[in-house]
Amino acid sequence: ALKHDGSTAWEQDLGPFKGGHGFGASPIVYQDLVIIGNDQDGDSSLLALDKATGQLRWKTERTSKRTTYSTPCVFSPPGQDPLLIFTDWNHGISAINPATGALVWEKSVFGESTERAIGSPVAAGDLIIGTCGFVTSTKHVVALKPCIGEPTEVEQVYHLERGAPHIPTVVAYQDMLLLWADNGIVTCCNLADGNTVWQKRIGGTYMAWAV
Repeated sequence: ALKHDGSTAWEQDLGPFKGGHGFGASPIVYQDLVIIGNDQDGDSSLLALDKATGQLRWKTERTSKRTTYSTPCVFSPPGQDPLLIFTDWNHGISAINPATGALVWEKSVFGESTERAIGSPVAAGDLIIGTCGFVTSTKHVVALKPCIGEPTEVEQVYHLERGAPHIPTVVAYQDMLLLWADNGIVTCCNLADGNTVWQKRIGGTYMAWAV
């Protein structure tokens, strides 16, 4: 972490990393925590560091099978405590208690072939949208809806493959879900049910989408 003048405020060693492309997942700041997804080819973890000091606040150990580059997001369901949402090919979509690092629920929703989660999960109203795929294999866009009043129950609302991006993050806008595929084809879906509204070739090759 850097200060405003560019000097180092603190530094934390996360240990060795195993993956073909190296470490590249972006952290997020949530309240007084820096949240990091450290899923790699083998022993992995999800971590929270103290924003001011860099000290480890919690660490959730787990085993991944493919390096993940998606950035976690915060999901705030009505009337319930916020959750940290992570995507990973092996684990699917996971909801983590931000205060303790405990797993609240997890749903395996992606394919059986070796894939990678790169585009980040998105919280849109009462839905969580996660993506995963591989450049030479199937790509997936999955929408989950946690059940109100049942914090460990979650329903899969839809699963899209046509037009799904591999690397760019999906965008939820009003009642629409925009899938900007790597090959320049944009698909607009109904956010509630995933049905296609329109599809258009924009052209070009896309590797990321920063909003």
